[in-house]
Amino acid sequence: MIETRKAHELDIVEVNEDLPEFGVRRGERGTVVEAFDYPEEAYVVEFIDDAGSTSRLAYGVTPEKLTNIDAIAREHYMQGMRSLERGDYVSAARQLKQAIGLIPSYIRGLHESLRQAFVPTEDWASLITALEFVIPLDPNYLIAKHNLAIAFLNHGAQLANKGKYSDALQLFQSALRVEAQKEVASLTTDNISTTHRALAISAYKANDMLLACKHFEAAYIFKGDRRTREDLALIYFYVGDYYLNKNDANSAATYYQWAQDTGLTTPEVLNNHGVALAVKGDVNGAIVLFEMALGITPNDETLEANLQRATDKRSASEFVKEQTQANFNPIPPLHVAALSATV
Repeated sequence: MIETRKAHELDIVEVNEDLPEFGVRRGERGTVVEAFDYPEEAYVVEFIDDAGSTSRLAYGVTPEKLTNIDAIAREHYMQGMRSLERGDYVSAARQLKQAIGLIPSYIRGLHESLRQAFVPTEDWASLITALEFVIPLDPNYLIAKHNLAIAFLNHGAQLANKGKYSDALQLFQSALRVEAQKEVASLTTDNISTTHRALAISAYKANDMLLACKHFEAAYIFKGDRRTREDLALIYFYVGDYYLNKNDANSAATYYQWAQDTGLTTPEVLNNHGVALAVKGDVNGAIVLFEMALGITPNDETLEANLQRATDKRSASEFVKEQTQANFNPIPPLHVAALSATV
């Protein structure tokens, strides 16, 4: 059957001329609430004010007085989706933007179709590309921005779980650049901290103490909890050892002090800090640290010997370092989030 009606019930239409008998002016948009074919094609159209509190009904509006906005928008939308399937993104963007301009709710349908296409398979990379295409069509549609942040978060976690920490870090940073919801931003900063810790441990295992230190410092900046603080203190100790082995007692003393400031006051830290001070000529400072360490572990032979050497002002080469038995904290699992529903 050939369709001849200009509009159907619930279609959005725009009047082409004033309808003074109903208090409606040209250009106003309303919704078809009834459609008639007899005695002639005509419509009852409801017009609701911007506040949504009052409405007016126009009766017997004939087709030539109406433009079917729904039909025009629908055609633009369908053409846009066909262009999108062909990979013609320029044409798709033009058509879809026109459709959304006429019927803003189309952005919700477009967003939902993309969500259903990529979320079940956790194809976060494709969803990111899709949402970056959608957002310029209606920059005020916040759910798309919120879900873009979540897609970055989840894709980053996906890569980090495969050991691709550097790539994951870039994605987490991208998530923070988007208008993320507060909860998602918090999960993202946690993931950034966790990723820096993983990179730090990897650098430590490769004996790159300075790079490990930078990552542990970054981890602590993004999440200053007990575990990141303990890890930071421990890497400061190892960097102190690194510099002491290179005969840079000044730098070594600085990092040992930072380890103490960050909460690591074990006998090993105090002993090695004392050795660094003795090497740089601060014998009194060294004696204080050796005595503090002995207060924690009395009768420790290394500490007693170092204290005696400092008291006797012996050669710096005679002082003995100690190794710590502490380990870095385990890396926690990364956070992911569920996408916001389309509304």
